[in-house]
Amino acid sequence: MNDNNSPFSQVLEVEGIGNIKIRRRRGQKSTTLRLSKSGGIVLSTNYSTPLYSLKKFVLENRAWLDEVRDKNGLSQEIEIVDGQILSAGLTFKLEYSPGLDRPTFKYRKGWDEIIINTSSLADSVRLDEQLRDELEKLVIKALRERAQKYLPNRLYEIASMMGTEYSSITIRNTSSRWGSCSSRNDINLSLWLMILPKNLVDYVIIHELAHTRFKNHAKEFWDEVRDYCPGYKELRAKLKKHSSQVWW
Repeated sequence: MNDNNSPFSQVLEVEGIGNIKIRRRRGQKSTTLRLSKSGGIVLSTNYSTPLYSLKKFVLENRAWLDEVRDKNGLSQEIEIVDGQILSAGLTFKLEYSPGLDRPTFKYRKGWDEIIINTSSLADSVRLDEQLRDELEKLVIKALRERAQKYLPNRLYEIASMMGTEYSSITIRNTSSRWGSCSSRNDINLSLWLMILPKNLVDYVIIHELAHTRFKNHAKEFWDEVRDYCPGYKELRAKLKKHSSQVWW
């Protein structure tokens, strides 16, 4: 168990379940569990709940965690195949490097590949939870780079088509929401949009821009979405399926 001075970086080790990241927030009244996009377990709680109570809470909810992991195909170990597509124009490339004790990863700005060095000649590599977390840091870096190039321009294009105005755009590493629109018409978009087909990205942008005019999901809001995205119901259903998937 890692109990350092930062309440936002505590890790609770629970036998048979694994490492659980603890996020403490002021004003949080209850303790909750969720799975991150990478399959990691995140426990949100307040500053006063002791670690032994958190461990008990996790064990009490073990059946739920197992069920959700099985349903979404999440596991501690993953397999990456040579040439596997992460995003448009971005793939994983396995490179043979004899003598390595463990796989290593490499990505530089502008590359169209994330390189995985491995001592195996196989066309795939299996990564445990620690290696997967290391790789995900490069995945986030690569997707953020692409999101910053693509999403602001696409937002501007669609806003011009719709005749709407927004105050700003921020690209975030959020896995629970694809996008949001604040009361001041600030648009937030997730960098994980870059793993989606372009028509789903457009739907999310249209959805958030419609919120610059309608701050709820009343009939007028959906009428606005339909005007610029006639097949939004089908796209919305597809997006929900993607919401439970992971980048690998």
